[in-house]
Amino acid sequence: MFDLLPEKERELIKSEYKIRRWSLLLIFLFFLGVISVILFTPTYFAIYLEKRYLSEALDEVQRESEKLVDPKMFEELKRVNETVNSLESHLYEISVTELMKGVLSCKPDGVSITSFAFEKTDGGGSLRASLAGHAGTREELLEFSSNLKEEDYVTEVDIPLASFAREYDLDFSLQIKGDL
Repeated sequence: MFDLLPEKERELIKSEYKIRRWSLLLIFLFFLGVISVILFTPTYFAIYLEKRYLSEALDEVQRESEKLVDPKMFEELKRVNETVNSLESHLYEISVTELMKGVLSCKPDGVSITSFAFEKTDGGGSLRASLAGHAGTREELLEFSSNLKEEDYVTEVDIPLASFAREYDLDFSLQIKGDL
């Protein structure tokens, strides 16, 4: 039937259908917008009121915390922290007497110590000691070295190869490095 109409009327009908479709689409979008506004309005107000309540509560907490904080308290806290830090730096230090006792307890019977020098390095955080002495055999010197390495504060024991030149009646020197 559409083919029986003249060309002008066909174009007119097509344009009317387009207008109807666009009108229907616009009406649908309008009602969709109205329904969205109706449905989201209570949620918007609830969020708005909650935000206002939370910001007032935050302001109140900040005002209360400002009343509780005393500027002198921060100065006192800083002073206490400095005292604790200075005491903590001395907490793990080992005295020269304790170091000597540790070295002597590691010494086997055939080893005698003739010289001992001790120095703290890295601001007192590590130690370096130099020992010289006499050992009856290589095995006694090696035993002394391994006993020193087992001490908690010792990280390294260096014995020059020249100390092992003879098998018996050895004069030796060694370096001890460690952490306090």
